[in-house]
Amino acid sequence: EGSAGTGKTLIALEKGRRLMNKGHSVLMLCFNQRLADYLRSIEPEISILTFHELCKSMCEKTGIVYTVPEEEIDRFYTYTSPELLSDAVSKLDQRYEAIIVDEGQDFDECWWIPIEEILKDDGWLYIFFDKRQNVFGRNFHLPIDTPPFQLSENCRNATSINTWLRERFEGVAEFKQGTPEGFEPVVFSWKDEEEQFEQVRKLINRLFKEGVEIKEIALLTPHKAQNSALFKFKETFKDLDIHSIMGFKGMEANVVLLCDIGNSKFSSRPDLIFSGASRAKLRLYVFHNEKFDFQGLKDRQKQ
Repeated sequence: EGSAGTGKTLIALEKGRRLMNKGHSVLMLCFNQRLADYLRSIEPEISILTFHELCKSMCEKTGIVYTVPEEEIDRFYTYTSPELLSDAVSKLDQRYEAIIVDEGQDFDECWWIPIEEILKDDGWLYIFFDKRQNVFGRNFHLPIDTPPFQLSENCRNATSINTWLRERFEGVAEFKQGTPEGFEPVVFSWKDEEEQFEQVRKLINRLFKEGVEIKEIALLTPHKAQNSALFKFKETFKDLDIHSIMGFKGMEANVVLLCDIGNSKFSSRPDLIFSGASRAKLRLYVFHNEKFDFQGLKDRQKQ
């Protein structure tokens, strides 16, 4: 267990490598598609899937129909998918000696049933998680009773960003000794989407003049990327990474522009803001509605 930036994903991947190198069959699971794609790109030898990729692939192997309905999609992904996975597992002899789960807080408690069914009786189950980042509001209950090992050092965020996060959020791990100082986070307030758009445009151009490359920048929004007015930046900067905060969980970027904050109840959630802000390694810029009480974040976490 560890806060954002404590190295959960790197440790999970390294554990997978070591088990694989000893000849064990290893399955690594996560929730986010982008994270799974990234992990596969750096470690193609390990079987790495999102939970729902696992459900679909196992159903395809056994001839079970796996079709996402047009209605009640959330119910399908949360409850029907694991039920179909259990049916598929019962028809296959395939079992893994080790299953490693990253983003464990994003797994609903009913998902652990088929996950354990696909694990050999004497196999190992490792779960890496951060309860503070349960942004999907899952029924969170792990199938392991022993206390988790605590990761206590933040290895991602520059000291200036780490200090900023610790002042505004509960339970943030302290930075590791020797971490670079980075840049002081900057917070912008805006009265409407047009003003925010202009603020972001000017900032991106300034970053370019300072030598920052577009591949270093991630623009994050609480909404689906295509639903944000800022998605228009793709017309000018086609290589700019624009993602939802939820879709970028588990990832990181040298420069994070956290936008569209405070323009709805959903986009005002402290856990969502923390998850987005904690993706930044060296520079963090936050853009929030002027009516949003940004200074009251810590108090709202306690409510």
